[in-house]
Amino acid sequence: MAITTADNKVSVGGSSSPFGGCVVSLSYNIAFDGPSSMSVTIANETGEYGTPALGESSTIQFGSQEAIKMIATSFRKTKGSGGRTLTVSYDDMSMDYLDKTLVL
Repeated sequence: MAITTADNKVSVGGSSSPFGGCVVSLSYNIAFDGPSSMSVTIANETGEYGTPALGESSTIQFGSQEAIKMIATSFRKTKGSGGRTLTVSYDDMSMDYLDKTLVL
């Protein structure tokens, strides 16, 4: 699978090529009764990726939006007809703060 970058507007942990690949898909789900979640799919030509550190925070920025601090909760490496991809799931850090803070 040939992959070329075209002014990548997504950065994970300050890198526009996280885990050795290029972000090809990003899904952000805002939740009001729990943590918001994000799924980032990464691809490259070799199908070999770095391993995400689960439980550690990363700053994710897409477009001109303010950067969001997220915690990696899981990852999945898949192999399909289009090549191998890495999908990393993140949750926002709001629950870490709200569980410890009394909001009046």
